[in-house]
Amino acid sequence: MSTTSAYGQWLAPPPKPVTVSDGHGIDVAMKQGKFEQLRELAAQNLAPETQEYAWAAYYRSILDLKDSDAHLNKCLAIGRSLVDRNPVPLLLCGSLLAGNHYIQGDIRGWAMAAADMSYAVTPTITRITKTSNFVLPGISDIPLENYFHVPSMLPPPSSSKTLIIPRQRINLEKSSSFSEKAKDGVLEDRLPYIIGVQINDATGPIWFDTGASSTVLGAFTATPSHVKELPSNFIRLNNPFDGQTVQSHLGVAAKLIPGGKDFQDIGFRNVPLVISSESKVSALGMNLISRLGSMLIENDQIVIHPRLPIDCEQQLHVASEPLGSDVILLNYLINGKNEEIMLDTGDNGYLSAGSSASIKGLSQPLSATRATFQGIENVHYETTEVTLGAGAHALKRMIRYYPGRKTVAPFVMGSAALADFNVFLDFDHGKACLLPK
Repeated sequence: MSTTSAYGQWLAPPPKPVTVSDGHGIDVAMKQGKFEQLRELAAQNLAPETQEYAWAAYYRSILDLKDSDAHLNKCLAIGRSLVDRNPVPLLLCGSLLAGNHYIQGDIRGWAMAAADMSYAVTPTITRITKTSNFVLPGISDIPLENYFHVPSMLPPPSSSKTLIIPRQRINLEKSSSFSEKAKDGVLEDRLPYIIGVQINDATGPIWFDTGASSTVLGAFTATPSHVKELPSNFIRLNNPFDGQTVQSHLGVAAKLIPGGKDFQDIGFRNVPLVISSESKVSALGMNLISRLGSMLIENDQIVIHPRLPIDCEQQLHVASEPLGSDVILLNYLINGKNEEIMLDTGDNGYLSAGSSASIKGLSQPLSATRATFQGIENVHYETTEVTLGAGAHALKRMIRYYPGRKTVAPFVMGSAALADFNVFLDFDHGKACLLPK
């Protein structure tokens, strides 16, 4: 029943949420990046639409989006045949589509599939809920039609040529993206991991950020690069420390070259970008980093297609969530236990622990200010000492514990750790190693 305000105007009832569950924990495993659990679920004897959904979730969680799309389309095809009797299979695909919206280069293909799903399922949901005022999971607030004419991203030319991208040393207080400096006795001398970039015909610095799902441009980068934002809402950048978001839009760069104009061999074309006037930094995110093949991330440089043979048998894990975050997960010994560590080169700390970590020997609460997409913010943390690795490679290091920080993995390794470790990533062959120096 509708209600009236004090002035007698009718107020529309709130949208009726449409809640769905796959019943097997696929959504939960995908949100937590539990790719092994997803693989086990997909291998079970499930109903066809659920099995295709599970395979799509698995491949997207390890960032194999080509296979993810193939299974997603199968899931959609099966769901359409069942929609009059049971719209749940199509609605489940909304979780996948919501994530692909952020991490997939071909955003146009994503939008057309999401719109197709929405058009197919809306009449059935309207009949079931007895109202047209409802919320479709994952895609309810996204203007899909605005993305139909966005160019598909063209990946860089296939090449095994070794390229070395130097790290740039730019102080935060001297950067046009910050008006003040983070005050922190431990972190103030640790600089962000910055490389050069060419966007259209303009060149400048950009954060190399494995903790960012999308490539994000602040207005100070987008304006001189002549990358114009589209009027539609695109993405909300989430801060894991305080849950606040930055409203952003979509733009398309005709050309983007990581490293700058001298690195044409890894230049992208028609790149969908996130543009945010509120963002205080510009960052090269995982949607482009993961397409560069193999790399060795060192403290002072990034080696693309390193020629030196590296003994690395560890599986590369790139976990994604339904809402679009995708992160690199490494395995390493912490206090004698094999732990999952999220690699975030956008964090200039050494190693930190989030709310899901189990650690002891914490100090009294401390506070500091740190640089984020929103600018300079206050954070609260405690410290403790841990042992990284074992034997000759064992290191004792003080790390930070942030009780309010929620991340995919219990631990986060930042760029300061590159003083002690190199990181080898091979996206083509699914290998990753944390290499002590």
